Amino acid sequence: LSAPQVAADMFALLDALKLERVRIAGYSFGGHVALRMGAMHPQRVEAIVVIGGAHRLIGSAKQYHEDAVRSEIPSDWWLSEVGTWHPGGERQVRSRLRQGCASALEGSFAMADSSLAAITARTLIVQGDRDEVFPLETALDMYRKIERSQLWIIPKADHSAVFWQDVVPRDVEYGGNAAANKIFAELVLAFLEQKTR
Repeated sequence: LSAPQVAADMFALLDALKLERVRIAGYSFGGHVALRMGAMHPQRVEAIVVIGGAHRLIGSAKQYHEDAVRSEIPSDWWLSEVGTWHPGGERQVRSRLRQGCASALEGSFAMADSSLAAITARTLIVQGDRDEVFPLETALDMYRKIERSQLWIIPKADHSAVFWQDVVPRDVEYGGNAAANKIFAELVLAFLEQKTR
């Protein structure tokens, strides 16, 4: 489970579906994959939305991923929720999360500046200003190195701020931003649907 391998797998799927050109939105690991797809085959990717994704581990991100690989993931409402989406339940989710974090620590995870520069797709980078997984420097670095990028920093938002808005239990504080949550889906869809000039 590595971002470069999943990006290659996605292109194989697109080939099988006979889809030549796509627009991609990815959250967290999905954002990692979207970036790599944009760099691997720029002519096939029209637009990218990266939500809490990364091109390399910057600042505190390396420590976060090392801790996630070494430590037991505590039970929580999100683990129970995601466990219902997988046939292997919480056990499978823990395993996949650990694998994904371990793959980010491998040398093949980091994208070279030339790879970021190869991305020609319109790119919207969405980042919470309090993201505990990928610090704000990650989003700023991508923004500076991807030519056609735009940056949306969501105030008072952590890594899961927009992803969990429809599934978080009502009594749980999850680091969201109510104003951003209201416009998130509409803004992302509008960005993806823009016509390329």
